[in-house]
Amino acid sequence: MKGWLAGGGSAETRFKPGHVPVTFRPVGSERVDEDGYILIKVADPNKWMMKHRVVWEAVHGPVQAGYVIVFADGDRLNVSLENLMLVSRRELAVLNKNHLLSCDPEFSRAGLAVARLMIRKADRERENRKH
Repeated sequence: MKGWLAGGGSAETRFKPGHVPVTFRPVGSERVDEDGYILIKVADPNKWMMKHRVVWEAVHGPVQAGYVIVFADGDRLNVSLENLMLVSRRELAVLNKNHLLSCDPEFSRAGLAVARLMIRKADRERENRKH
């Protein structure tokens, strides 16, 4: 019989009850992922969420489908509520295409207002073409 079928010496090399791996992090731990976002551990064994989303949802409730949270100053490590903006995916596309996001939060908020105007204009033009 093969060693793993017969039992062999595997019992001596198994993890013992109560063993905690060296890489274990408790709930509430934070880390920065490869894209530069802060992640916070919200549950065991391995449930992580983006911290800016946790901060937003604590005040405003869950983010609707089709919406994302962006950083007004572009700094992914600045997760203060004043630095977060909720935008639709369509608004985000217009913001990115027209370079309307800035490292200055005031300019980014103004860029969002411009993006919303551009979307409204495009919607009206599309509606006028139908009639």
